[in-house]
Amino acid sequence: MKKITAVYFSPCGTTKTAVCSVAAGLGEMAKEADLTPLSAASTEISLDAEDVLLCGVPSFGGRVPLTALERIKNLHGNGTAAVAVVTYGNRAFDDTFAELQDALEAQGFVVVAGGAPVYQTSLFLSLEPVWSRQTKCRRSDTASGIWQRNRRKTDRNTQTCGTAR
Repeated sequence: MKKITAVYFSPCGTTKTAVCSVAAGLGEMAKEADLTPLSAASTEISLDAEDVLLCGVPSFGGRVPLTALERIKNLHGNGTAAVAVVTYGNRAFDDTFAELQDALEAQGFVVVAGGAPVYQTSLFLSLEPVWSRQTKCRRSDTASGIWQRNRRKTDRNTQTCGTAR
């Protein structure tokens, strides 16, 4: 059986979940490498022709994050089959697959398949306004109320934009 290596760049954890789910469906994973932390910048991984690489990245604005591209340069294949996984949410993944394929092929991999599961990729886990989570909401806790309250605080300051009043 071929050795499966799962590699991912996953700032929010969702790309990791996607890649590991695909790996679980393919068989036993031999190695897992997270390219996200700063310490991963110097991690070198070399694979043989009989291995399989699962490589996952999120789509940021339809592109592979630059940090992920830099860290993919530390992966080395020798005609190794690769499966590209691109997670995205709330917009199209645009050229992310093409960029990921180009980056992997430049490192000696042969991209044989790809998948684009929809995941939450935002660093914000809730779109709920901060003031709606308060137990006691004040009437002034609307966008205009907050602006007016902050405006009054600014008016009380002795300096505005670095200029004395």
